Amino acid sequence: MNTAPLADLGYLLSAKAVRERSEQLFVLAERGELEHFALSLERLPALSERVARLAAIAYPRPADIPLHGRYRHFEVGGIDRLAQLEALLLDLDPTARLAARADLVMSSVLLDAGRSPAQAPSRWSSAQSSWLPESTPP
Repeated sequence: MNTAPLADLGYLLSAKAVRERSEQLFVLAERGELEHFALSLERLPALSERVARLAAIAYPRPADIPLHGRYRHFEVGGIDRLAQLEALLLDLDPTARLAARADLVMSSVLLDAGRSPAQAPSRWSSAQSSWLPESTPP
């Protein structure tokens, strides 16, 4: 059995791969070489303060801030879709279960990323965040 694809998948899902790719993107951003994003490090302190202020409004107790991750996307509406998937995968060997989970996550990411500019708003605004209080200033 050729295990190279599984090794490649293991690397792609590793924290090391995420750090390496993030560093590459950061360097490109510092040089102004990203097509759709601009990096303004001088604005980071104000942004951090704003995020902290908005989080405190929405979640006065920090322990109540929900964790975020790709898997949380499958819990929308209080339905634990991952538990449903796991029940369907019980008869598979661990490698096949891992492959099924990876397929689910990767296709979810690609579906999110595959939106064309015509399908997505050209500019995000804080008004699109339903959890923000209406009186919150930008």
